[in-house]
Amino acid sequence: RCHDHKFDPITQKDYYSWQAFFAGVDYGDRPIRDADYERRLSEAKALEPQITELEGRLAAFEPLAFSGNTVIIDDEDESRVEAFKEKNGHGSNPEGTKRGYRDDVGDAMRVGNLSRGRYTWWDNVSGEDVFAYAPGVEGRYRLWISWGAHGSGVHTRDARYLLDLDGDLDTTEDQREVASVDQYYPAGVSEGETEKSPLWSGLLDVGVHEWSPDSRIVLRGGETGTGITADVIVMQEAINDAAEGSLPRLRAPVSPLRNVERLDPVNAKYVRFTTFETIDNNKHEPCLDELEVFTTGPRPRNIALAEHGTVPTSSGNYSNTGRHQLKHINDGAYGNERSWISNEHGGGWVQLEFPQPETIDRIEWARDRLGNFPDRLPVRYRIEVSLNGEDWTRVAGHEDRVPLGTPFDETLNRLRHGSTSPKSDLPS
Repeated sequence: RCHDHKFDPITQKDYYSWQAFFAGVDYGDRPIRDADYERRLSEAKALEPQITELEGRLAAFEPLAFSGNTVIIDDEDESRVEAFKEKNGHGSNPEGTKRGYRDDVGDAMRVGNLSRGRYTWWDNVSGEDVFAYAPGVEGRYRLWISWGAHGSGVHTRDARYLLDLDGDLDTTEDQREVASVDQYYPAGVSEGETEKSPLWSGLLDVGVHEWSPDSRIVLRGGETGTGITADVIVMQEAINDAAEGSLPRLRAPVSPLRNVERLDPVNAKYVRFTTFETIDNNKHEPCLDELEVFTTGPRPRNIALAEHGTVPTSSGNYSNTGRHQLKHINDGAYGNERSWISNEHGGGWVQLEFPQPETIDRIEWARDRLGNFPDRLPVRYRIEVSLNGEDWTRVAGHEDRVPLGTPFDETLNRLRHGSTSPKSDLPS
C-alpha cells in the first residue's frame, strides 16, 4: 500500500481484508543472534567488573560538591541588589574567549566569565554611595568581587567597597572598607595598558568576614575618574573558620544529560532530591530519568536500583501510568520514555529508601541521558540524606554550580582546584 490506500490490481475488498488482519500490529526489533552472539555476550559480561572499577576510579576526579553555602549575586539581580542613583547603562563584553571577553572560560588561575556578558555603570562622584548587594547570609563567608574594567581612563581608579554590618546606610560606625579597586585594570593586574573595551574584571578575593542577615556590601564613589561600575559577586561559607583558597569552589552548570554530585563519604538510608526551580521560569514540572546513588570503595554499586529493594516515594507524580511514573526513577533505564515527573510546576521532591544504611560518596541524575529532551531541567535543587527519614542533612545543591550559559571548561576547573584524589594509576 501507499500510506493508507491500496495499489492496483488488488481489489478494494481484498485490500481492506488484509488491512484489517494486520491492524494493531506493533513493529519491533530483535537482536541478531548469529553464531558469534554468545561468545560476544560472554566477553562483555566478563568485562563488566573491570568497567565498574574504572568508572569508580574516574568518578574520584569529579570535583567535590561544596558542603557549605554559596551565593552568586549578579549586578542585575533585582531581588538582592539596590541602586541609589540612575544608571547610565551597561558595558557589554566583546564576543570572544580572550581574558575578560564574553566567552572567557578562565585559566588555571582564573574563574571564567560569570558576568552574563555585561556590567552596569554610573557617573562617579567622590564619596557617593552608588550601589549595594544584600546577600542575606549569616556567619563567616569569604567574599569575591568583580567590576567592569576599561582602558579608556574613564573608570575610577579607587572605587571603595564597604561592608555595612547592619545594612543601615544612615549609621556609619559599623561600616568598614574591605577593598579599594582600580577599575582601569582587571583583578590581579596593577600595571601596563588595559584594552579599551568593556571587559569583565574577573574575581578579586577580599577575605573572610562576619555577616548578619541584614549586612550589605556598598559600592562608594572614588576620588578619581568619571565612571564607576558594578558586576557579579561570589560568597562562600568559610567552613571550619578557614579559607578554601583564593578562588571559589564552583562546579559545572546543570546539564540535561548528566550531573554528578561527588560527596565526602556519608552514611544514608534515605536520599531526597528536591527541586525549587526548573529551566524556562518554571514553565514545566521537573523531570528526572534516573536517580543513581553509589557506594564507596573500588567497585561502587548503584544501590538506588529497585532490584536491590530500594523504594521510591515522592511529593506527587505527574502520572501513575505511561512513561512518567514514579517507579521509573530507579528502574535502571535512561531516557524520557522511562522517567519521573513531579506534579508541581518548578517544584517537588523524590526520595529513595534503601533496605539498610549504606556509605555513599556519589549521586548522579539527569533529565534525559539520551539527549532528546532538554526541557523540565531542575536548575535550583537540593540533595539531602537521612538515617531515619526525619532528620535531614544537605550534601549537595545548585548553589556551587555556575549559572546556565556561563562559559565553563571542566578541565580548567579541575586544574584551578587541583585533584582531591591520590595519584592516578588509570591506564593511559
